[in-house]
Amino acid sequence: MTMYLPCSERFTYKRNLQRLAEIDLHQSAACEFSFTLHVSKQARLAEPFQQLDSFDSASLWKWFPNMKEKYDSQRDCLKAATSCLSVIVID
Repeated sequence: MTMYLPCSERFTYKRNLQRLAEIDLHQSAACEFSFTLHVSKQARLAEPFQQLDSFDSASLWKWFPNMKEKYDSQRDCLKAATSCLSVIVID
């Protein structure tokens, strides 16, 4: 089991100046990155995502075929997280 350090960096996801989500990037001791998404209560979610309790790189692979659980770089991890949010959040 990979041990992850606490959130190493947090980013804000906005659309039309409205804050819709926050992205927490987590870095493991082995320098692998994963993410957790915190979607705002005001954001509308696409249908299949309304029932989910957790939005993280480990659980979203079912809907995103190119999704990985861990990434080698912070940039690739953030890019994957924002790609997911662009589909999950519809408003």
